[in-house]
Amino acid sequence: MVVGSLGAMGFLQSATQWLDGVFPNRDVVAFAIELISAVVDNVLLVAGGIEINVCFTAK
Repeated sequence: MVVGSLGAMGFLQSATQWLDGVFPNRDVVAFAIELISAVVDNVLLVAGGIEINVCFTAK
């Protein structure tokens, strides 16, 4: 969801253009985008899961 929101705001296109200028190999650009996407999505999901777990275990 976060990545979709960033894409709708145009941030991903700007980041892709910047990465394309920094790294001449498109495979490296694709890998960097995938890595950033995985970190952004999973960090928020894990944080949400921890928060839910704390709410259910706290008495």
